[in-house]
Amino acid sequence: MGKLAVLRIGDGSFEQGFPVTLRIGVDGELPTLEIEGRLPPAPHLPNLLESWQFSYRSRGTPGSYRQLKVPDAQVTRQRSNLKLISGELTQAINHWLNSGDRAFQKIRDHLLKTVSQSSEVRFVIQTDHLFLWQLPWQLWDLVQEHPHVEVALYPKELRTIPTVAKQTTGDRRVKILVLLGDSTNINIQTDLNILQQQLPDADIYVPAPIQREQISNQLWTEAWDILFFAGHSSSQGEGQIFLDQHTSLTIADLKHALSHAIAHGLKLAIFNSCDGLKLAQDLADIQLPTTIVMRERIPDEAAQKFLHYFLTAFANHHKSLYTSLREARERLHSLEDKYPCVSWLPIVCQSPAHRPFHWLALSTNLAENHPHQFSSSSPSTSTRSITLKQAPITPANRTNYRKPLKLRTRCFISLVVVGFTLGFRTIGWLEALELWAYDRAMPLQNHQELDPRLLVVTVTDADVAKLGKPLSDQVVYRLLTTLERYQPRVIGLDIYRDIPIEPGNTALLQQLRQMQQVVAICDVGEPNRLPPVPQPPGVSPAQLGFADALMRDPDGIVRRYSLAMAKGDSACPTELSFGLQVAQHYLTDATLRDRLTPQGTFHSSPPLIPILKSQAGGYQQSKNVGLGWQVLVPYQRSHQVAEEVSLSEILTKPESRFLRDRIVLIGYTSSNTRDRHPTPVGEMFGVRIHAHIINQVLKSTLNESAFITCWSPILENVWISVWAILGGIAVGAKSSRRQFWVVQGIGLAVILSSSLSGFSCGIWIPAIPVLITYFSTLYIGWYWFPIAVIFGKLRGNTRQSKES
Repeated sequence: MGKLAVLRIGDGSFEQGFPVTLRIGVDGELPTLEIEGRLPPAPHLPNLLESWQFSYRSRGTPGSYRQLKVPDAQVTRQRSNLKLISGELTQAINHWLNSGDRAFQKIRDHLLKTVSQSSEVRFVIQTDHLFLWQLPWQLWDLVQEHPHVEVALYPKELRTIPTVAKQTTGDRRVKILVLLGDSTNINIQTDLNILQQQLPDADIYVPAPIQREQISNQLWTEAWDILFFAGHSSSQGEGQIFLDQHTSLTIADLKHALSHAIAHGLKLAIFNSCDGLKLAQDLADIQLPTTIVMRERIPDEAAQKFLHYFLTAFANHHKSLYTSLREARERLHSLEDKYPCVSWLPIVCQSPAHRPFHWLALSTNLAENHPHQFSSSSPSTSTRSITLKQAPITPANRTNYRKPLKLRTRCFISLVVVGFTLGFRTIGWLEALELWAYDRAMPLQNHQELDPRLLVVTVTDADVAKLGKPLSDQVVYRLLTTLERYQPRVIGLDIYRDIPIEPGNTALLQQLRQMQQVVAICDVGEPNRLPPVPQPPGVSPAQLGFADALMRDPDGIVRRYSLAMAKGDSACPTELSFGLQVAQHYLTDATLRDRLTPQGTFHSSPPLIPILKSQAGGYQQSKNVGLGWQVLVPYQRSHQVAEEVSLSEILTKPESRFLRDRIVLIGYTSSNTRDRHPTPVGEMFGVRIHAHIINQVLKSTLNESAFITCWSPILENVWISVWAILGGIAVGAKSSRRQFWVVQGIGLAVILSSSLSGFSCGIWIPAIPVLITYFSTLYIGWYWFPIAVIFGKLRGNTRQSKES
């Protein structure tokens, strides 16, 4: 049976955050977990969502839409690059939901554990906040990376209404009421054809002509399973469907008829039309169990294909409603070259109090007519109990000594535990725990002195208030001119200059071409699946580094950095990251500079900088670990590896800082920048992460210290197996419970100290699988005799049952 996770979001705001409650349990039973937390503030998210909505609604893509017209206020808006805005929205949602905020991290951790261990998860967002309904929650990495998870929406108020059980028995035909509304500029007859072709065994009724009275009569006089609507609809103001060009209906117009139909078995409504969120909310208010709508206007072709994909999975392949919806939504992705973001549109609205149903349940009358609200199932009356006799506790046996285990028993336990642990680790079940342990160890490292070779020029909130954002080309030109007078060896400009920001664009571009010590940025677009950002016009590849080298893990935390990758056909024509390019420009020794290339750095023997390979350390199933040449970022808990100075101070008093022969990095640290990322030591600005990498590349090149490395998979497996053997040895002798606890304490201390010691020396030694292996061996060995007794009893009962 699948799992149900309900995230109830209370009253709050994007400026202050939202209180949340997470309930997790088996679908249809009482929740086994309930925790409270808080969503962190995200003041920029509503504006970004509105920008995406305006861009989507005003985009002139080909094809007819199932909405009568787009509001004039939206048409007159500037038509931005929809793909760029959708990428920014995706990044913002994941930054919000994957933030390191402790109040929400525990929520995310429990959700991640649930989706990682369950075959199917229904994730219901309960809220009344309008913008939270409009957010495409399915873009969250936690949902996208687990194909058995689908998101549903529902209002906060959860009520049920009495239902009347149908009197039919055995197989029956599913009854569908089909409403074909206004078809101006669209072909809704195709929808009817798809229903008839995909559902040959269903009773499909199409009232014609379509009128309010006739629809109401059908809802009152017949018992329907599914209500289907195709045509034009809108959520502008009040949710409404259009019967023709001049007549529309709201849910309130059919409230009593729909309530009667719901009480007599109506379970699902599908609105294959535009802009249906308000329709879903209104139907939830009258307790319709399940509604499928489109969150924005949808092209006619996409609506037809969605219906075909959904019915194929749901009715023909007999998949669950949630699995079918996700499959249909993901198959729409093939149309996104023609209709960008069309796969974002389908959404299901379902109460947590109703179980998802299958098509076969409808056709065989197995679907439950009475909704339940986490009701626990009754115990079976045919359960068989096993009674174990327990020896009375007396002074003679209170010391609780055990008999020693035979060698073959200890070997068997160790082999089984090692096999399961390595198997779970290989398929990625331990990855989240190992990354969690890595994050706990990172802040415990020794603090390093600030690197005198680096200086970071930060664009602070005060600078933004004074000079504006983005900085104009004239301000950047003035900054570079000021720095050049004091002869820094390298200037790293971690600010995009791909488009003109007047005034001063011509002068800045000429200056960038002349100052060979300046390294500018662009985005490849591959590492984090965002649109590429081209380089400043005219700047040579030798002065470029890609800035999107910060690799996010499935939990959203940046632990890795891509130093280099093949150029390919990207608009960013460089194979070196921003950090590696800056470090290469700094070195004056030609031999070292030549080694600091993808060929000299990574392909030499031994390599100057060790790169991460697939299945390195705790990374066992992350898909992009082998992309490019990646390293682990050696973070400082103070967030700084270099001296920092504000932009205003450099412009007004440059002589107050020693700049000659230094690396000067320039980047945003203002509160409204998007260039901030969760890391193992807390949220950090991108320019500081680049500084960490440059600092470590120079140290590694000059043999001052090395990057964090991992053991080979073989050595890690041997280390894990050794601890299983040690656990078998420790549990083999006759011992008391007090000695057992001492053995546990010693083992825990040795494992943690060895892992932390290795980490301080730059080696990531696995701790979580070792702890699991050691303690599993100990406890199974300690309780081996009770376990053997239980299994012996079970085998004896089974044998007696067969003989009888």
